[in-house]
Amino acid sequence: MRGILDELHTAMRGLLHAPLFTFVAVASLALGIGANSAIFSLIDQVILKTLPVQRTSGELISGNYFDVLGVKAHLGRLITPDDDITKGGHRVAMKPQMTPGWDAMEDRR
Repeated sequence: MRGILDELHTAMRGLLHAPLFTFVAVASLALGIGANSAIFSLIDQVILKTLPVQRTSGELISGNYFDVLGVKAHLGRLITPDDDITKGGHRVAMKPQMTPGWDAMEDRR
């Protein structure tokens, strides 16, 4: 315990002897923490709290994932608990016209 107190005492003396460095370090930390909090609050309000789901709590297993969230299919069908019964039993086909961002994915290849 004495060793930790000695280390803290030495650190405080060093910070008091270099006030410009101390100011820059504390200001950098304050700006970084403040900016991080502001960005998270913005993302939380704009994106996370406005997700179009009815229920955000419940046990999510792959077969009931969309049922628990209360999401409906715009086109085709969603994953159901029947899809979990047989491994690889249901094949999935995606048309490029139905997949948002398909062109961007193709451009990355």
